[in-house]
Amino acid sequence: MPHEKPPAWRTSQPRQRSANEEAGSRLAEANLDQVPVEEGLARATRALVGVGEHFIVLLRERRPPEPGFTAPLEALLQRGREDGQIRTDVPLATLVESLLVLVGACVRTGKPAGMGLEDMSATALQLFLTGARPAADR
Repeated sequence: MPHEKPPAWRTSQPRQRSANEEAGSRLAEANLDQVPVEEGLARATRALVGVGEHFIVLLRERRPPEPGFTAPLEALLQRGREDGQIRTDVPLATLVESLLVLVGACVRTGKPAGMGLEDMSATALQLFLTGARPAADR
């Protein structure tokens, strides 16, 4: 009898868990709280792009992001708000999810377009910052 591939719902949980763990680990290693906000966002974006295709698994689940890797992003964006670098008229959760979706889009479409990891990271960061900055800075 040929080996049957398990249904996608059975295999997505371990991949999702490992992607969550990898994203959390990479963000922790980025020391986001020890650098200026814009550098922190660049580091965070590179860290998430580095998770690669596994990051897309998280986005496909269409569930709220895991606090293990969103908490450092929330803290960074909140610090940016307090410093006047990040807009305050949009909920923090919306900003976090916007960043995550932009990273996911760049990871999913970047490689076929010939982009490397740095190009994907820079594109996601630029797109995010264009919309996340206060109106006077855009």
